[in-house]
Amino acid sequence: MGKTQCQYRLEGVTDHGVILRPSQKGEPLYPCEGGGIREAILNREGPYFYLFYDGWTPLDVADKMNYNLRARSLDLRHWEKQGVQLTGARRTHPDESPADRFDYYCRVSPWIYQEEGVYSMFYIGSGGQMPDSTPEVPYATLLAHGGSIEGPWRPVTEEPGKGRHVCFPLRPGTFYSHTACAGHVMRNPKWRGEGDPDNYKYMMFFGAASMEGELTRGIGIARTNDLNATDDFDKMEGNFWHIDDQPLAPLEDDVENSSVYYEASTGTWYLFTNHIDPTNTYTDAIWVYWTQDTDHWDPANKAVVLDRQNTVAVKGAIGMPTVLKLDGHTLAMAYDGAEGEDYSHMNRSICLATIRLPLAVPGRASAQ
Repeated sequence: MGKTQCQYRLEGVTDHGVILRPSQKGEPLYPCEGGGIREAILNREGPYFYLFYDGWTPLDVADKMNYNLRARSLDLRHWEKQGVQLTGARRTHPDESPADRFDYYCRVSPWIYQEEGVYSMFYIGSGGQMPDSTPEVPYATLLAHGGSIEGPWRPVTEEPGKGRHVCFPLRPGTFYSHTACAGHVMRNPKWRGEGDPDNYKYMMFFGAASMEGELTRGIGIARTNDLNATDDFDKMEGNFWHIDDQPLAPLEDDVENSSVYYEASTGTWYLFTNHIDPTNTYTDAIWVYWTQDTDHWDPANKAVVLDRQNTVAVKGAIGMPTVLKLDGHTLAMAYDGAEGEDYSHMNRSICLATIRLPLAVPGRASAQ
């Protein structure tokens, strides 16, 4: 499959480099994150910024595991690490197996949606493990609940009779046959209220992949009227989210992950995502797509946000972006990467870039 490229670059992007590093040997969290930290997901509540991120077990720790951790900050630069938020189900169900629970090995990369005081966490589950502690495909989206942004979090799979529950199953023969990774969740802007016969209330932009033949990746759209919809992962029909038949962008773009921002001044939606380097299969850049209709995304409307040309420290793999509006002039974007030209999954830190607001649709003057 031929790979596509971006014609434009997004203007007003400033990279600030590393803001959070993994623990060193001897520090309390070293066993959970000493192998690197990644999958930075920003939230804001009250005076605090909350960063949920994944920790990798260092190679010198025998009990390999993926963890999700949380840090808190008042300024995005100085962080208080608050420890582990989620661990794989094998910690609480050691006598079971991946055949019993999709999140047996890990519960990571959580996207949080809050509505009327109810906190829903959509996370990625995996039942397998690679030698370097990388979660092994297949990946699915699962659900947890919390009473606040600081938890504690209660996975649905811990509820009686729901150990096999996922938000939607992987389907053979589709673009999400092997991966359906949790992504940005939001209220559907087209939803007209209870009883709307045409539009679902909520949308999720999830990361999808298929390994049936050539590996392909993309962004899918999942929809539901019930954020609590889950059912057994080995069912093809059940109480699941509805998945659009086609991905948001052509699979030739080779992107994964999502974070959405709405520019009210122009009525434009922007979706930030990772691009995959076709030479080594690692994420090498952050791209953005834009549209004024969240159901239709023109693949020509995309631009490079960040790559090795405008990063301060990371010149290899550039990991998953999330964006968060700071004020009327600034959009914050967190991402992960290892300093230097490192393309490995491990040894990464969390980095920060800022983008000038309001966002303007890139034009030909911004072409590379």
